[in-house]
Amino acid sequence: MQPDALSPAGARGLLQLMPATAGAVARRNGLPYNGRGDLMDPAVNIPLGIAHLAELQERFDDQWIFVAAAYNAGINAVNRWLDDRPRTDPDVWLETLPFFETRDYVPRVLAFATIYEWQLQRPPQVLATNILPGRTNAAARFQCSE
Repeated sequence: MQPDALSPAGARGLLQLMPATAGAVARRNGLPYNGRGDLMDPAVNIPLGIAHLAELQERFDDQWIFVAAAYNAGINAVNRWLDDRPRTDPDVWLETLPFFETRDYVPRVLAFATIYEWQLQRPPQVLATNILPGRTNAAARFQCSE
């Protein structure tokens, strides 16, 4: 863990928040935030990151492929990409994104979600429901064993 992480784009802290995003999330959720320096403090950064993820989760109706893409590239970019290709299958939508970083980031997030579900001894639902939506037996296709 690196609480003082700083990305080339300016994202800061453990949950890699942009200062403007952190400020907006703090205002909407009544969370403390006194500027970019606060983002290096895990006690400030983590609650802001969690609140931001919760907002994205609500905005994108628990569709984690879009939540992760918005966390990485921004909500405006994802809205634009969804408007450009509204009926595209999620896997094709992801693979045709114009940002390599987001195309790389989202599958890693979904893969780690699957690993965490397995460690928590839960069926792997996040990946199944986001890549294979509408298939009732999709989760059964992904089996993790020790």
